[in-house]
Amino acid sequence: MCSRFSRVSLIDVLRKRFLFEGPDIDLLPDYNIAPTDLACVVVQEGDKRFLKRMMFGLIPHWAKDPKIGLHCLNARAETVAEKPSFRDSFKNKRCLVLTDGFFEWAREGKKKTPYRVMMKDHAPYAMAGLWDRWKRPDGKEFETFSIVTTEPNQLVATIHDRMPVILGQENENLWLAPYVNDTKTVMPLLKSYAPDVMEMVAVSSAMNSSKNKSAECIQSLQP
Repeated sequence: MCSRFSRVSLIDVLRKRFLFEGPDIDLLPDYNIAPTDLACVVVQEGDKRFLKRMMFGLIPHWAKDPKIGLHCLNARAETVAEKPSFRDSFKNKRCLVLTDGFFEWAREGKKKTPYRVMMKDHAPYAMAGLWDRWKRPDGKEFETFSIVTTEPNQLVATIHDRMPVILGQENENLWLAPYVNDTKTVMPLLKSYAPDVMEMVAVSSAMNSSKNKSAECIQSLQP
């Protein structure tokens, strides 16, 4: 499961990399994004990309109870086209979840060490996401998202059996395209990312608490 990630790149860097339009959002770094937190995603409307803030944990539009979002943090690539919670979004509401590192834990006996998985150049990148819009009984709407996961690459496999689907820049247009609703077209994108351009570093145990949002969460324990 991918349930924690960070986004420390600011608006100018993100706009240049992901080419979204619209007004600037006053973004502070998010060092420890956890379930139910708001996070930055990019969606496409027509031929333009827009940056939005959505809640982590997808609530399907048909849901009666919003608590389902805590069970819809991740969509498995192997079943995303069939699962009722995700199949509509997989066809029509795909997004880019912006990050510069996701967290997983390595177990050694009773000890768990958090690791942050990044690109070697520390640039921001996009995880494949799905989103939906849910309406409360009082009419208020919420936009929420989930992260698609797949089998790990050789790097991540040393500590975990899943990893988020990371989209290369050359595949982001296809993933976002609102006119592509044939899931067979985008299914080949749901694969593990090349390990040779990634790195993984142990970080402070401060990030173990989802309430800790300080920069200490991404502090490396390695020189």
